[in-house]
Amino acid sequence: MDAGEITILVAVITLVVMIGAYFLSKNRRVHIGIMGGVIAFDLMIPVYLLLTRDWYTRLIEREDILTFGVWMHFFVVLVLYVLYLFQIITALKILKKEDADGIARNEHRAQAKGIILIRAFVIFTGALLYDPEYIL
Repeated sequence: MDAGEITILVAVITLVVMIGAYFLSKNRRVHIGIMGGVIAFDLMIPVYLLLTRDWYTRLIEREDILTFGVWMHFFVVLVLYVLYLFQIITALKILKKEDADGIARNEHRAQAKGIILIRAFVIFTGALLYDPEYIL
């Protein structure tokens, strides 16, 4: 296995861990810790990829920046980050006890389902774009 395949495998494992945390929502400490760790992982993975891939050759010289796959992956990642922001906002409302009517809890649960689905798409589109030729 090379570094790219390991990166994809780790992303899939973190998705499985995230699904596990979804079902552990009653245990707030575990749930918040796991979800915070996965969100931090997702925020750091672009930095890791930027430092370990030859992006100039792939995106500029080979003109991959103009392909549908690259833009689709970019926008799916953007949607994931926006969902993370909404998720954090509703989580803070729940923790501050500003959820007497249960609306924030329902929104939080619906956003979590969307995050799991979108994150699976992020991993899938990233795996489709993987090319071992550009690993530094």
